[in-house]
Amino acid sequence: MLLATILIGAAASVLGILVIRPLLSWMGCTDQMFASAIPYSIILLLFLPFYMVQMYFQSIFVTAGRGKTGFLVTLAGGLLNIVLDYLLIGVLNWDVVGAALATGLGQMLAVIFSLLCFLPKIANRKMSLHGNDLNTDNPDRNTAINANTSSNANTSSDTNADTNEKTGIINKEENTALFYAPCRIRFSEFLQAAANGMSEFFSNSASALISVLYNWQLLRFAGEEGVAVYGTIMYVAMIFMAVSIGYTMGCAPLISYQYGAGNRKEQTSLTRKSLAIIAAGSVLMFGASELLADPLAHLFAGYDPYLMEMTIQAFRYCSPVFLFSGMAIFGSGFFTALNDGPVSAMIAMIRTLVFQTGFILIFPMIWGLNGIWSSMAASEAMAMLTLLYLIYRYRNKYGYFCREDRNDRGNPTSKSSSSTSGRGKLSPVFI
Repeated sequence: MLLATILIGAAASVLGILVIRPLLSWMGCTDQMFASAIPYSIILLLFLPFYMVQMYFQSIFVTAGRGKTGFLVTLAGGLLNIVLDYLLIGVLNWDVVGAALATGLGQMLAVIFSLLCFLPKIANRKMSLHGNDLNTDNPDRNTAINANTSSNANTSSDTNADTNEKTGIINKEENTALFYAPCRIRFSEFLQAAANGMSEFFSNSASALISVLYNWQLLRFAGEEGVAVYGTIMYVAMIFMAVSIGYTMGCAPLISYQYGAGNRKEQTSLTRKSLAIIAAGSVLMFGASELLADPLAHLFAGYDPYLMEMTIQAFRYCSPVFLFSGMAIFGSGFFTALNDGPVSAMIAMIRTLVFQTGFILIFPMIWGLNGIWSSMAASEAMAMLTLLYLIYRYRNKYGYFCREDRNDRGNPTSKSSSSTSGRGKLSPVFI
């Protein structure tokens, strides 16, 4: 998967560089914007493979049970980005070129640290520090899990290990460190993983298209000032939405694990708690956006009173987005975790290609510039209602929200224990 990510990133980088000029012209980029957009876009496209590999490693860190390490790696890349922004823009006056280089080099640093974390010696040492040491008494039970294919590289002759491999249960006695090792390319598994991730592909592709539509409409109704306001709102929105995205990425492997293990009780608990956390977080983010509208507008546009007033007004219309976007983000990741790529892709497409595209084209015809800002919240609200309906519709198919008796009859560990009497009771362990 790592090699595939690098190749796809390199191909996308080359293709983007070839089409960036006509694409910017089609988007309505003015001559003044063109001079800055070309170098900024080309530099970011050159670093695109590093960005994609960085996103790939975030899922691997969660799978390896090393979310803290993934956070520290991302934090290191972000801190380097901030320092380089100050040096390249504030000291050297490289403007947008410096901003693009700072972003790309921050991503490169995160990728380098991630690669080092999954070298065999470092991976095993990290697991030892966390109390998951190698089983020196029985070396055959030590398994190397290939991070490229997420499958065991070695098989065990021990009876309990065989049982664990069949049931998907991992004992603390085993070495569960993820690191890179020689592997066979399994195209069927690769295609299955790619199909399951189609929702994220559609979501990000559609988001790019939506950004083009927003810029096109804003240039018509408010000129370059409108585009500047939209950029400010997107910066703030990404900070707020990162909370929902981060929670979804961290929670999805847990939901997927419990679903695969057939543990409906834990799956239901995770789903209910996740919905409650997302709902509470959405309310808090909405309140924060309302309170911070004035200071944020002053921070980004304080140099121009007209632009600052337009930014404050746009914040007021856009802040309800945070009430609904968290649910839509979680819903797409939720069905991906249940290995239902089509439903997840449907949520992403309805949210972007149907609601956002339709509202951004219709609302400005009725309410002008305010219609552009209002279309964001309206589309997210409709996406949230669609998600809640789908969660309710598929509750029986995937077993969440199902009532379990006190004996936990749906728990596969009970079946494993009964079928392996005399071998000791097995229990699932999060990794």
